[in-house]
Order: sequence, then C-alpha cells, then structure tokens
Amino acid sequence: MQNDFITKVRMTKPVTEKGNGIFVDMLIDGNFKLIFSNPANKQILVSLLNEVMPSKITDLRLAMQEKRGRQIQLKSSVFDLDCELSDGRTVVVEVQFNSRADYLDRMLYYSTWPISSQKLVSENNYTLKDVYVVSFCNFALEHDKDWDDSKVVSSYTIREDSNGEIMTNALHFVYVELGRFTKERGELKSQLENFLYYLKNMSRLKEVPENISYKSVNEMVKAAVVESLSPEDRTLYDKNMRNEFDLRTEKLMAREEARAEGLAEGRAAGMEIGRAEGRAEGRAEGRAEIAKKMKSLGIDINTIVKSTGLSEAEIKSL
Repeated sequence: MQNDFITKVRMTKPVTEKGNGIFVDMLIDGNFKLIFSNPANKQILVSLLNEVMPSKITDLRLAMQEKRGRQIQLKSSVFDLDCELSDGRTVVVEVQFNSRADYLDRMLYYSTWPISSQKLVSENNYTLKDVYVVSFCNFALEHDKDWDDSKVVSSYTIREDSNGEIMTNALHFVYVELGRFTKERGELKSQLENFLYYLKNMSRLKEVPENISYKSVNEMVKAAVVESLSPEDRTLYDKNMRNEFDLRTEKLMAREEARAEGLAEGRAAGMEIGRAEGRAEGRAEGRAEIAKKMKSLGIDINTIVKSTGLSEAEIKSL
C-alpha cells in the first residue's frame, strides 16, 4: 500500500512555546483533543464528523474520557478521540500534523483495537459493530494519477480486488487531507468548507472572525480562543505547546546535525578524491618524464611503450 499511497508534507509555520496567537492550533493532536474532549463541545464534534463520515450520527460519548478521566485521557490515550455511538459503533479520530512513511499502517493498526475489544454477541457469533477511523491530516496523501486534486475527503472499506465487492461493512477509513484544501475565506460555500478552513488556518488568524454562517463552526472557533480556556485547560494547552515546541526543536536539531555530518563527510570525501587525483596526476607526469628521457637516449618507441604504459601517440607528442 505504501508504494502507491505515499505521504508528503505541507510546510507549516513553526510553533512557538506559547502558541502562535489568539487561537488554539487545532492541528496539534493534544489541542484537538483538548477542545473536543470537553463535554460542552460534543455537538460541535458530532457536526464535524457528520460532514466527513459516510453515515450520519446523532450522538456520541467519549469512551476513554468516561473510563479513565479527562486529564489522563488527554495525556496518554492511544487515540486522539475514541467515540462510542448509541448503536454500538465506534469512531476513532486521529489528528496528524506531520506526515510519516508508516502513517497508513498506523491507522490500520489503530483500527484493530476497537475491533478486537468488542464483546461477542454470543459464543460463536462474531458479528461486529462498525468501526470508523477518521484521520485529519495536515498534509496531502499521494493518490493514483487520475485522482481529483481538489478532493479533500476520501473514504475506504475492505473490498474484493477485481470487482470492488464489499467484503465487510465493519471497517471504514476516512482521510481528511487538509494539505489539499486551498480555499480562502471568501470562497467558502458549505459547512464542510468552513470547518476545513478554520481547522487549517485558525491558528494564523489575528482576530476573532465575525459572521460565520454556520453555528457549529462559529462555536468551534469561539471554543478555540486561548483566553476563553478554563484555568485547567489553559495549563494543558501550554503544556501541549511546550511539548510540540520541544519536539519540533529536536527534529530541527537532528536535521541540522545530519546536514553538518553530511557536509563534513562530503568535504572529507572531496579531499580524499583530490589526493587520489593528485597522486594519479603525479604518476602520469612521472611516466611522461621517463618516456621523454628514454626518447632522448634514442630508445625505440615499442620499448618506451612497454616501460611506461604510455601510448605511441603520447610518446611521439613529447
């Protein structure tokens, strides 16, 4: 799969330790979790998921929040959000800021947890409740050459290779590729486009926007104002930003160290090549001097060729 479906990164503005501005950067997974794990924002999450999922939902509960407590869930859960629907279906939501070569395999791995943890209907009944893995990517996935570059949301199931017949409805993957979304605010025409625009660009805004046409989007933007966070959430937000800052700094330093090592190795290799070339040039010049001396002594050309390795033409030109 990875040979056909390689990820590529969209360059983004560096994060500072205290954040980029007046809004929470929602594409940092800890911040996304911070906003949407708040029970007051549950209906915003429902509206967002309904814009991208292949089937609609009316309500959800955050499974790990109820089982383990919000603060613990924010720090150590495997998924960014683990949602249980009223009919038993599961929605796993993941936010990924940077691309990685194993990202699609990672999403497949995540899907095995909510499947294997389902209770059997009966001892020999393996009927499964649907599992949806919804990924918001801060980059674009590379598709087949006939892919529509403007298509931001893609949905996958398990199908037969030759005719596309669905094997099971139990597993769905949804990718929201924000790296493909390029519309500006004046071009937005739907609730989905408004959600995507503000998820992608909110951290760069310098003021709270007015006249957002869609209630859920407006509520999401208001919930993401840093100054509106509760003291507990502000502490978690600052910690998220410090962690993100440290992570990106480490990656930048690693790249710089690798670059410096590469340059040093290149210089060393260049010096060695130069020395080798110098030795070769010296040997060539030495053979020419010997041939020239032998020629001046009247030694025949064939003997000089055998003695020096120079060609007859090279010897005659001396």
